[in-house]
Amino acid sequence: MDRVTDGTSEPQEHEVSFETGEFDTLGREAQAQAQAHAPVALPEIRGPRLDQLLLGGVVVLVLIVVASSGALQVAATTREFKVSAQEQTTRLQNQAKETGRSLSKLVSLTAASSLRDNNYGALTELVQSTIANDPNVLRTQIVDAEGNVAADTDRDANEKKSGRTHDEKVVPGLYKGHPVYEYQTPVQPTAAGARGLVVLTYSLEQLQAELQRLDAAKRESIQHTTRRTILLAVGFIVASALLAAFGGRQVTRPLAELSAQALQLGSGNMTARVRRRFVGAGREVRTLGAVFNQMADQLSKSVDLAARKAGLEQEMSVARRVQETLLPPRTVFEFGTVRVAGLVNPADQCGGDWWLRAPLDDHRIAVSIGDVTGHGLSTALIATSALSAFAAVLRTHHSDHLDAELFMQAVNQTLFHVGHGEYQMSCAMMVFDTSKGLLQFSNGGHPFPCVYNRNTGQATSVTVRGPLLGRGTTLEAKSAGLQLKPGDVFVWYSDGLLEGRNPAGEAYGWKGLTASVQRNGHLPAEQLRDALVAEARAFSSSGKQEDDITVVVVEYTAR
Repeated sequence: MDRVTDGTSEPQEHEVSFETGEFDTLGREAQAQAQAHAPVALPEIRGPRLDQLLLGGVVVLVLIVVASSGALQVAATTREFKVSAQEQTTRLQNQAKETGRSLSKLVSLTAASSLRDNNYGALTELVQSTIANDPNVLRTQIVDAEGNVAADTDRDANEKKSGRTHDEKVVPGLYKGHPVYEYQTPVQPTAAGARGLVVLTYSLEQLQAELQRLDAAKRESIQHTTRRTILLAVGFIVASALLAAFGGRQVTRPLAELSAQALQLGSGNMTARVRRRFVGAGREVRTLGAVFNQMADQLSKSVDLAARKAGLEQEMSVARRVQETLLPPRTVFEFGTVRVAGLVNPADQCGGDWWLRAPLDDHRIAVSIGDVTGHGLSTALIATSALSAFAAVLRTHHSDHLDAELFMQAVNQTLFHVGHGEYQMSCAMMVFDTSKGLLQFSNGGHPFPCVYNRNTGQATSVTVRGPLLGRGTTLEAKSAGLQLKPGDVFVWYSDGLLEGRNPAGEAYGWKGLTASVQRNGHLPAEQLRDALVAEARAFSSSGKQEDDITVVVVEYTAR
């Protein structure tokens, strides 16, 4: 009996090894999700609330507006009283000047004859009558041509010489602490020139009293304006505070609820939603509540999707490990004059490609390859059922009755019953007699294998056609025989190996495969396998593997 070895393993016969492996349970995620949602710990945030800021801002604004309005009113009142006082002062001053000037001229005309006649008694009566008839006249003085005081109403003056010039003029001054105008009017009894001087002191107390009255009225008006401004400010502040408090509450209450629900959502409570309608809170706040609920719905869906995806990825990982335990290892398998090396490189975590090898007796070995349509978890399960069908045939049939067509029929029935006709699979099966170099080959819709002879350097295909597996319970499987020569290399592959395209859009295809086989056909089976996969992937411009890739190399050498 020929020795069958797989690396350092002992000889084996009619056995296919399916390692069960160790699998992790998925209960930890469920336990973590079942725990109560702990509240989110937030740092203490200090500072005024939004309603306080709103109230403070409104109060400050009202104060600024009312104070500005009051200041403008006070300024306008002051300006108005200033203009009025100036006009009144000018009017009174002009009136006092005209009155004093007229009175002094009248006295000078009256005193002319008395001065001419040196009638000092008449002059005294004249000056006394002026202060008696007009209370604004405080003093009247008559000076003769030599500058002597002829008459004076001020008995306390004791003034003999006046020392005044005989010029006509009006001089403001003070008399006994009272503001006055002094009117100097020359007395001209004849055309010969001045013969005397009348000095009349006219009081400005009436003017001062009017000015004081105007100033008091101004102060009273300013005080009235100030009081009115303060009352308006208080009223506006109270009214605005009430409105601001009401408006602020209409905003802060919804925001507080939004914050509370956001904390719940952040804590992991995916059912947190804003329940109130926020009537009177403004369109923006109501819109914010609606947007929050919509965001929470989308976030809940995303979390559920992420959880399902995580669970699916976990399941895919478990399925991948199961699939790896069922598939042959990457190490080369030696069976007499035959060396077998294969691999499955899935596009996803799990793939629909599979291959296997198993000795049937001491000189025959079965090698098979399959490709379930699509890739992913479902195709991996279908591929696993195909492997199980192959193992079942090995265990239930005697080795003398095992051939390629029997394996194909068994795999087809299993695939149909498992997939109910929804899944189809391409499959190729060979039984090789190492003692005779005779190969029995059956194909079910799988790409034709490549046979390379190291002596001639020629690469040809084995053309055997057949339907895909899984369409029905019966399969019209066809098989063909092939006599291998020492040095022949039999290459099986799935269509994922040929589908890559370069930047020019050219497919790798059969041409690329045969060229790669001819370049690397001298290598041992395991190295040739790796070189074929590497060159096919290097040819593709996308750099992304779109489909599962499986390559199996059977190397036949003579004893």
